[in-house]
Parts: sequence; C-alpha cells; structure tokens
Amino acid sequence: MKGRGEHGIDAFELHRKLHLLLRGEIGASLVAQFSELPGTVRFFAGGDRSVRGFGYNELSPVTVVTDRDGNPVKDANGNVRTVKLGGKHLLTGTVELVRDLPRNFGVATFFDFGNAFDRFGDPLEYSVGIGVRFRLPVVTLGIDIAQPLSEPGAGPRLHINFSPKL
Repeated sequence: MKGRGEHGIDAFELHRKLHLLLRGEIGASLVAQFSELPGTVRFFAGGDRSVRGFGYNELSPVTVVTDRDGNPVKDANGNVRTVKLGGKHLLTGTVELVRDLPRNFGVATFFDFGNAFDRFGDPLEYSVGIGVRFRLPVVTLGIDIAQPLSEPGAGPRLHINFSPKL
C-alpha cells in the first residue's frame, strides 16, 4: 500500500509494521547571469529535512574570501576563509526504512544523498544513519544520528525534527 506522507515523502507499507519512505527534491535555476540571482533564491542542502549528516544549508558552492589586493583571507588558525554562495541547481533524496515498535515508537535506518551545485555532474554528498520515532496524535518526533560517508574524518551529527500530521 502506498500513501503520501508529510513534506512530500512517499510512504510504502512493506509489512504491517515495516514502512519504506522515499523523498526526492530537484531544482534548477534558468538565469543568464547567476551572479544576479539573489542569495535568498539560490539552493542550499543539508540538515534535518535534506542530507542528514551535514549541517543546515552546509552543502553549497563556496568562494574564497579575499582582501583588497586579491589575497586569500585566513582565520586565526591559518585556514583560508570561504563563504557559501548557494547553488544554481539542487538534487537531494532519501531512502528510509521504519519499523514500528510498541507504544507509538519506531526505529529507522536511512540513506541520504544530495548537494547544491552549479554544474550537473558536480559530486553529491552521502550519509547514513539511524533514528527513533515517537508518534503523537498530531506530530511525530524524530531523533536521528547521521554519519557523512563522503567527508573523511567527519563525525556523526544529531538531528531532531518534528513532522506534523495533517
């Protein structure tokens, strides 16, 4: 049985207590001069409703911050400073398997992918994780731990989200 879940997620009941959730998002900007596109309408990815394992709007093309002479600006640790610009295009997706447990609880495993980028063919980011769900009459509380796969050395991230039931 298939049903439409919250936030554009398609839900498939595999078994009475086992559900497959699929989510996808794609976006493209068709502008002659991308630099004229305001930052508020550019694409960013990452966070609770995107590619978990990455921070909110963390996934985006970046540019190096330079001084008046065009030299890269460095922070106190000697790292070159960058600024997230937002992408011209967006592609994200999730495959999630949820197992119902007693007392309105559930456990989930998931695989997320995606990125905001300027050219199709730019690399995607990936993460996997596990989580618990607690279903109330009007909202579901989700607590997830996600590990980025495409970023070596990155640690897991905690994500907490609320999904209203409409």
